[in-house]
Amino acid sequence: MVVILLKMKATLENVKSIEIPPDHTWVLDVKHPAGEEVRERVTLSAAEVQSIPNSRGSANFLVRWEGSKQVSTINIQQLKNVTRLMYDANDRGKFVPIVAFECRGVEPIQWYPATGYTVKSAKATFTDVDLSEDWADYDQEANEPVGIYEVEYEFQTYK
Repeated sequence: MVVILLKMKATLENVKSIEIPPDHTWVLDVKHPAGEEVRERVTLSAAEVQSIPNSRGSANFLVRWEGSKQVSTINIQQLKNVTRLMYDANDRGKFVPIVAFECRGVEPIQWYPATGYTVKSAKATFTDVDLSEDWADYDQEANEPVGIYEVEYEFQTYK
């Protein structure tokens, strides 16, 4: 079992925080670690739990690779004092671990930020924000533009 952190970085304009719901649907490309087989744009969520065949366990994502006898799994985790489902103004310019994936026989290689994020500014809350590209809006009460630009990510093995 390997735990892989998804770390995010973004440029924020008048944004206090980007919040990710606990049942967020993550969109990833995953790879077989012992080969070149890739599955693109798979989705997984902590709200979706599947039973692992021939096991008492469960996982948030299952995949069977060609030629493999066992199913590979991913479980979404929050690691105390390591990950948090948030990126805030104090994180500007830094990669912050937002979620952890416990992986068995599968490796995430790309993240696609999509919809479902909550963005808070000085006096407004924007829901179901799509971060698949730069996002901008206007906080009417604070009378200022808000935006999230240059969203970047990296995966890091957690030890």
